[in-house]
Amino acid sequence: MGYPKINTFDKRLIERTIRNLDDYRGQFEFTHLINSLLTLIVLPHEYYKRKYFDLNSSFLKDRVLEIKEIKDFFIGSVELVDENGDVYNQKRLILKSTKFKIKDANNLLLDELLRRLRHGIAHHNIRPARDEFYESQSEKSYWKGVVIRCYPSQKNSDDKDALGWNENFTIEVYLNYEDLKTFSKVIANKYLKNIEEFNNQDR
Repeated sequence: MGYPKINTFDKRLIERTIRNLDDYRGQFEFTHLINSLLTLIVLPHEYYKRKYFDLNSSFLKDRVLEIKEIKDFFIGSVELVDENGDVYNQKRLILKSTKFKIKDANNLLLDELLRRLRHGIAHHNIRPARDEFYESQSEKSYWKGVVIRCYPSQKNSDDKDALGWNENFTIEVYLNYEDLKTFSKVIANKYLKNIEEFNNQDR
């Protein structure tokens, strides 16, 4: 007896997740969005990494700061509020560790960024960022965005406290709600387009 198999599981799951994200009207917008990241961001990277299909001209090889739909999300900084109510300046993208091969954001490939976001999401190295002014208790009003960090691999690192949110991270990304939603959908839709182009090559 064989295992159940859906050849287009990845495509169907991404399409349904995008639809759920667009149709959701509840008060827990940010929770819903974060729960969607495993499908919209992690799944495309994992399927590409496992070489389930050939993507010789994959969008993942594009430079992040050259992708017009998302490049502004990783430039500059914003003002946020910490747990004590103090305003601080948060960079949108930080490449920190000397172990991180790409130190210049201009050379950062989407594949590299997604790989590290995947690690941060999978290990739940995510922290909400609060806006100083909010009008309601809905999540999107209270949470201005999220900070996602990736830490070095613990297999080859002396850092035993990676989950403790210390300063030994390799990359840190800040995205507000709308940016994170747009970023996730852009990645997912580019992946779906890549699949369609690949499948059409055999026709």
